[in-house]
Amino acid sequence: MYKDISITWTGDITSIAGSAQHARQLLEPLINGGAHIKLEPRKPGVPEIQLTPWWIDTIQRLSQAPPGMVCINHGHPKQMRKNEVGGPTILFTHWDTYNLPREWMETINDYDQVWTPTNTMSANIASITKKDSPILPYCLQDSDFTYDHAAEIDGVDKNTFVFGTTGHWNNRRNITDLITAYIGTFSSSENVALVIKTIANDSFNPNSRVELIKVINAIKSGFNKRDIPKIIIIQDPLDEKAMNEVINRFNCFVTTSRGDSKNITMLKCMAKGKPCIFPILHANSDIVATMNTDKFNNYLYPVTHSAIPVMQMGQYYSAYDFWANINIEQVMVSMKKVFFDSKDPSFGKSKHLIAAVKKSYTKYVLPDLIRNVQPTAIQSLI
Repeated sequence: MYKDISITWTGDITSIAGSAQHARQLLEPLINGGAHIKLEPRKPGVPEIQLTPWWIDTIQRLSQAPPGMVCINHGHPKQMRKNEVGGPTILFTHWDTYNLPREWMETINDYDQVWTPTNTMSANIASITKKDSPILPYCLQDSDFTYDHAAEIDGVDKNTFVFGTTGHWNNRRNITDLITAYIGTFSSSENVALVIKTIANDSFNPNSRVELIKVINAIKSGFNKRDIPKIIIIQDPLDEKAMNEVINRFNCFVTTSRGDSKNITMLKCMAKGKPCIFPILHANSDIVATMNTDKFNNYLYPVTHSAIPVMQMGQYYSAYDFWANINIEQVMVSMKKVFFDSKDPSFGKSKHLIAAVKKSYTKYVLPDLIRNVQPTAIQSLI
């Protein structure tokens, strides 16, 4: 099916990060379809996921393959890997805040084409580079639309309504605002739980779980109430199957992230017809634009925000950048409404939401993007 395609793919393939999950999801059909692929895994800055034996063998085998005709760099532009065979060099990149880093501008025009996961970032790239910026979105699989086994989570019985979130514990993910909204909305007398699948900011610190509990206890102490609702932290490393089982247990996905270039967990929850509460920004604004959220007002709850200067300087963010200040009151109102609606016997999976997600997020466009840039003369020789 894909034997005419020849690529080198360099980037993070092995970590728990959403970008690595996106890479694995994009590459697997090409590999199984007979494409020529050389893999050059880049060492991730976050812990590695528990890969399946198939992925371990595939990465080892394809790391020894000769270079492909099209070189795809998945990551930041300064991590450029030149094309050894003289074919096109592609950048597939993403960013989480309003402005692209200024230092990117020095190298981004060196690429033949720049691919992004969202319309929002594509427009941003195109306005700066004056080049087309094709969109390479996350593509949901058939399995994402099925209700497989849900994880059994300690402290959560089968009747507990679970608000769930996933993500790295850092300033951008802003899980502290979510906890604040949740505690301010519910009490221990209500059969509800907030399940947070996360890793700590210092993800290689063996004491990070203890430190997270300290942060949560500090938030709790700010409330003048004793009946704090249930909060459960899952920090153990999980393979993708176990991760999907945790997501299956969510009754509602909720995020207060200050910026996201993609939101794979939310799409997976939407694919199962589950309600989602999320700020309207970046990747999420694409979802709002793609799908008429007014049709799903009992399932999709967009939350407004204002722009504030980035609070986390360092390797990835700069002082001139902005991200979102989430409207916590709207999050609280939305969580209360979802929980109240869940008591109605008619509450359940939204077939209309599932159909809309299937229409918008199941198109596998990577082969066509590669064929569009891979020289025709080369294709005929493969």
